[in-house]
Amino acid sequence: METLLLVPTAMERDRVKSGLKARGAWREGSGQTKMELCGFGIAAAAAVSSQLIATHRPSRVVLAGIAGAFEPSAVEASAVEASAVEASAVELGAVEPSALGELGTDDATDGLSCCVGGAYWFGDVLCDGIGVGEGSDHVSAGELGWLHLVPENGGSVIGDRIKLELPTGVDGRHGRRCLVTGCAASADQKMASVRVQRAQRILRHSKPSQNSVAVAEDMEGFGVALACSIATVPLSIVRGISNIAGDRNHASWRIDEAIDSVVTELAVLLETV
Repeated sequence: METLLLVPTAMERDRVKSGLKARGAWREGSGQTKMELCGFGIAAAAAVSSQLIATHRPSRVVLAGIAGAFEPSAVEASAVEASAVEASAVELGAVEPSALGELGTDDATDGLSCCVGGAYWFGDVLCDGIGVGEGSDHVSAGELGWLHLVPENGGSVIGDRIKLELPTGVDGRHGRRCLVTGCAASADQKMASVRVQRAQRILRHSKPSQNSVAVAEDMEGFGVALACSIATVPLSIVRGISNIAGDRNHASWRIDEAIDSVVTELAVLLETV
């Protein structure tokens, strides 16, 4: 099988599948792509994804669903900081200039924020919450000097951040977007703001150095990425933005629009299968 398409919940799956069918991009039993539920939350997603990868043995995995975007102001501040830190590292010879990509400090914020209702691919996924403490006092596993996984029989060493694969043809700018996976979604703007700050701190300390910026949160991405890394299967993640992280007023969420935007991205991707 070429592609294993994972979706956390039945609600998301049903709308994704109906949308793809309406576009002629999905045929049951085609053999090239299989759509499965990976479960809700980081623990279920990791366990179920491992099982599904072992069963289907795909060439690639795609995780699709909804997510919450961090406030544009927080993303912009983080982007400027990330570019400034990377520029300093280049000047000191700590990283190659190519690590900065095509963006410098002046245009660091251009096009990075995620809009509610849109869908986006990500270059990295980061685990938030495993370590010591909580809130602004939280220290991640990596900052403590611990890795999430050090295989004794070879394989990938896994830290707080896992690199994702951008599909062919996707704007490289998406590669700067980092998805943050937590056990719990942000309950309010304060929690979301602290999560962005923690994520950027982890990104600054992670290796290899990247000019990545935390732009959105989900609850499954890192778990699926962990399973894919262990199985050495490339993973791409596309998330539709249903709400601003920390906004718990579901009346203002745009779930259907977000999933429909995911369908648009997936339809293009599946045309290449």
